[in-house]
Amino acid sequence: MTVLNQIRLILILLLGASFGSFLSLAVTRTNARTGICFPASHCEWCHHFLAPLDLIPILSWLFLRGRCRYCQHPISKLSWLAECSLGFCFLLIALRYPIGSWHIYPYCQATLLTVLALQDWTTRSFSSWCLALLALSSAIVTQRWLALGLFILFWLLLDKCAGRLRLIGEGDLLFFGYVWLSSSFYQTALVIFIASGFLLVLGFIYHPKSRYLPFIPALAMACEVVLQL
Repeated sequence: MTVLNQIRLILILLLGASFGSFLSLAVTRTNARTGICFPASHCEWCHHFLAPLDLIPILSWLFLRGRCRYCQHPISKLSWLAECSLGFCFLLIALRYPIGSWHIYPYCQATLLTVLALQDWTTRSFSSWCLALLALSSAIVTQRWLALGLFILFWLLLDKCAGRLRLIGEGDLLFFGYVWLSSSFYQTALVIFIASGFLLVLGFIYHPKSRYLPFIPALAMACEVVLQL
């Protein structure tokens, strides 16, 4: 691999990590009903505006050891995890496709999956439009129109059963349907298996006090990995 290709991969990794950082910020501020672009990035505890060195994707959180430079309060791991997952996913996509080719769909798919994961992690729900856009784009790329029709019927059926399920959420089932729509049966089983491992890792990182841990973030990360292998 030439030096130019190595630089290209590093830039793609940083681009994905930057998107992950922005998406984490956007989802968090949307939930808090504040502006996405204003005010500028700042510590949520001491409200000190962050310097450029505090905003380097992936690296700043590591160099600061997960704490604010100004007040030493712990920084949430959510943004760092979003930067790592989307950055390395962009890197996998760049490694999969030949140099010089341009495939926009995998990058858009990874970005939308990250949005779903962040929404489910922070609010225990996600936007229907985001999943619908993923399903429609997947059907266009794979030409699986019958599968899309079955997915829509499944969605309508779950909507009728809303609130009656106890063991698993409707959103999780809908996401399973999307994974089946966009991949083979073997890949769907592999996604579930890998997602279970990711869920254990997230549990060790966060040590949640409640017994409920959202499954869609783990499913989204597993889906990003499997679809690029």
